[in-house]
Amino acid sequence: MLWAIFGCVMAFGTTFASERVRGTLVRLHVSPLSKGQVLAGKSLAALLAICVVECLLMLLGVTVFGIRPSSWTLLLAAITCTAAAFVGIILLLASMAHTEQGIGGMGPAVMMPLFLLGGAMIPLMFMPPWMATIGYLSPVRWAIVALEGAI
Repeated sequence: MLWAIFGCVMAFGTTFASERVRGTLVRLHVSPLSKGQVLAGKSLAALLAICVVECLLMLLGVTVFGIRPSSWTLLLAAITCTAAAFVGIILLLASMAHTEQGIGGMGPAVMMPLFLLGGAMIPLMFMPPWMATIGYLSPVRWAIVALEGAI
């Protein structure tokens, strides 16, 4: 699920930057919508996309692999919280990079260490203790722990 979220982060981060470069953002600012409404709309689209991707992957796990979540309510909460956290990361990356190439370079440079320390590349149980301690700073770790706990 986390690698699919990585794809969403890169895709939505790139669209934020491309709208800035192509002038779409200027046209949106000229529209009757406030800047907050434009930002909220784009954030909601990213949130929904991440939630849909996570739900589809969970559906695949349930139907094909026989996974049975221990609590559907906790799973829904974990999916929602994970999506919200990564929307924040999308907004952070989009605010720091001004072009598609900037997102293309900065996105993996920021996300890969988070994935490495968070347990997406090396399972948490196999990490050296010092690395697991640093991993508490990664939102990827908290997403994995939340999703595993609900599943």
